[in-house]
Amino acid sequence: MARGVEFDFSGRKVLVTGGSSGIGARIAADFHAAGAPGRHELVGGELDYRAIFAAIDATGYSGFVGLEFSPTIGPEEALAQALGLV
Repeated sequence: MARGVEFDFSGRKVLVTGGSSGIGARIAADFHAAGAPGRHELVGGELDYRAIFAAIDATGYSGFVGLEFSPTIGPEEALAQALGLV
């Protein structure tokens, strides 16, 4: 069985500054994404998810990124925004 750690970007932003620094993709089994602050859309918050997703991609990670946010707009629009970042 493969093992790894969960990497939650919005939680990391709350704990330390730096967003995607020390991304940890070599040991991450999956990533979770939500806007910070507030755990809303990925666009317009304090985290640069375009850069974060590029950093994940640069490591060769081929798994999933879970979206665990509460949209303040329609869910389809929020998903379209998130997909526009990759």
